[in-house]
Amino acid sequence: MGHDSAAVQRRISTLLGKVRVVRVLDPVLVSMAPDCPSIGLPAPAGSMTSCPANRISWPDSQFRPLKAPAQKVRPTPRIGIFIKGGDFMRSPEFMRPMDIDQYLSQRQASLDRGTDRIRNFEVFDFNYVPEKPLMREEVKPVIDALLRYQQTGIANNVLILGSRGSGKSVFARYLMKVMCQEGQPAFAYANCRQHNTSVKILAAILGLRPRGCSLDELWQRFEDAHNGRVVFVLDEVDLISEKDKYKDILYLISRSARNYMAILLSNNPKFLNLLDESIQSTLQPEIVHFRNYDATEIEQILRERARIGLKTTPSGLLSAVSALTAKKTHSDVRVAIKTLYLWALEPQTAITEHFEKARRDIMFDVVRDLNDRNLLILKAVLEQPEGFAKAVYERYRRASVQVHEEPVSYMHFYSSLSYLQSLGLVLLISTKVHRTYTNRIQLTFDPSILRTLWASRFG
Repeated sequence: MGHDSAAVQRRISTLLGKVRVVRVLDPVLVSMAPDCPSIGLPAPAGSMTSCPANRISWPDSQFRPLKAPAQKVRPTPRIGIFIKGGDFMRSPEFMRPMDIDQYLSQRQASLDRGTDRIRNFEVFDFNYVPEKPLMREEVKPVIDALLRYQQTGIANNVLILGSRGSGKSVFARYLMKVMCQEGQPAFAYANCRQHNTSVKILAAILGLRPRGCSLDELWQRFEDAHNGRVVFVLDEVDLISEKDKYKDILYLISRSARNYMAILLSNNPKFLNLLDESIQSTLQPEIVHFRNYDATEIEQILRERARIGLKTTPSGLLSAVSALTAKKTHSDVRVAIKTLYLWALEPQTAITEHFEKARRDIMFDVVRDLNDRNLLILKAVLEQPEGFAKAVYERYRRASVQVHEEPVSYMHFYSSLSYLQSLGLVLLISTKVHRTYTNRIQLTFDPSILRTLWASRFG
């Protein structure tokens, strides 16, 4: 054998001393191919290097036998010989591909171990109402308005504004739970994401099918059934369809002779400006802003849910999740709750991976629920690299015409931008251009989510 082959053999022998070899469950032909990426040596002429998955053997005749060390220890295995099954453990590079049944069994066993760590699954449901929600200054005006209505019967309508995940819905459902007693006002709750027209809202409250009933007929039925004090709680009221242009349900509530009260929850800070003047003049809601949670408040929420829902919680986990949520998600506490849930199922996975998965899943749901206009605006932001507001608006107008949608005015375009920013989907950055300031618009989520949903909706 030539000098080059001897040099190759010495290099491989050195590398074999550094390679971590593990137990093989069945006899396999050891194959450290010299041209594989993990070793990076040129293969000698005549060597067999066509076997996939690094299962490559060289003929033993290509090399001199390796000499055993002087001490009485097991010699370094030679290239191209069979190794007994009990001598080594299987390395990932020697494992056969896992089939579907094996993967299913493995994942099922892993999830079974994870569910053993969870005491109560309900606390990880976004519809869960905690025993004692976090007390905040913002809730006081809403409670005061309800108590005044309970005592006087004079409606004091309230509009609660805040970003997604700021606790608006949980607080409203908690108040309904503790105040829904005899002698107190009745509550009529509807989520406008699920029931997005006035007819559908009333039909859902009455427990009827919306088809075949007019709005006037449904309203008359409601008034006949509720002579006393009623508080309408309309969650995500900004998602009432554009087809319901005048938001008739709000007009009926504000003009009713029964003095019904309304608590409206919205992510859109410009929602009130979008209402008809006749509704604004009679509704006249008290506006309450729910600020974003800070990291300390998020940790308090997680600690309470972990106390009820988990058997054990490692030190530092909750503070790490809280810090990530406050920094990267517009303080959306739903991301924190889902991250904690994913960790409980698979604690061996890094918490940052769980966090990114939770954020992506929730962001996907948020973008999917947008109407066509807001989706068109996001698409225009994506396709306008510089992101200046006027250029994005012009691209939005052209995109609207292409999909046969009527573009809105520049004022309503900016209102939509404020709404998208409150959802944490875009960021408006004031930038000086020459002597004036303008806004640059940046997406704050993975653009692949937008591309996927765009393709499914517009093709």
